[in-house]
Amino acid sequence: MTRHAGQKRVKRLNTPKYLQIKRKHGTFLVKPSSGPHPSRFCLTLLHVVRDLLKLADDHREAKKLIGKGYFKVDGRIIKDTSFP
Repeated sequence: MTRHAGQKRVKRLNTPKYLQIKRKHGTFLVKPSSGPHPSRFCLTLLHVVRDLLKLADDHREAKKLIGKGYFKVDGRIIKDTSFP
């Protein structure tokens, strides 16, 4: 049987330069979920909290912060780590 859902992650080397991602820092990046912004132009909330703002050291800490509802995007509290 084949998987029909697609992949849950994106390789860092294939991302555009304007996303400000460290390409050699790791292999994968969290894939954005469907939302109000196109997936090829957006960053996930997890990446912003962990890598750009440096509010958390790793994936688990960032996921806990986002899950508690500390962040607003476009005036709404977001608890989804892969929100675009």
